[in-house]
Amino acid sequence: MRAAGPDCCGGRRLQAKTIKSFFQFATVSGCGWLLDSSLLFLFTQWLNLPVFQANFLSSVIAAVVVFSVSRLLVFRARSGRYLVRTGLYTLYTCMVILLASLAMPWALLLAKALAHHFALPLGAGAEVLLAKVFITPPQLLANFFTARVLATAMTALHLREGSAAGDVT
Repeated sequence: MRAAGPDCCGGRRLQAKTIKSFFQFATVSGCGWLLDSSLLFLFTQWLNLPVFQANFLSSVIAAVVVFSVSRLLVFRARSGRYLVRTGLYTLYTCMVILLASLAMPWALLLAKALAHHFALPLGAGAEVLLAKVFITPPQLLANFFTARVLATAMTALHLREGSAAGDVT
């Protein structure tokens, strides 16, 4: 049996901190999901935007809000390159939304198969929501780690501090 050394306890603290940060991020993301859904309703019902455009726009807006809030409240990152970091997260978000949209038909097939197998009388709307439930967990994990890196540890990109005119910290 190995004795508990400094690496052991430090590793546990880091793990506990990461888990706590994840649950905080998940809470902020849940609020973002409510914002996303509200904007989607507004864009489709009041502004009559097509569903794909409305979903894309509402998702990007909500993701930027979640990243901005998480950067300050979850990851405690207060300085440096806000516009660059947010821009990178927005690009990442656009790719994830497109990938999730491509995966959605497969998730919908799975939802329909499960509903049929378990004799669940789900309507088309409920099947779509179930498919969204399948897509959300891997997306949440990827969003957490991407936001964490962009909010706190972007030094690997070697961005010069203060090089962008008008960049907000």
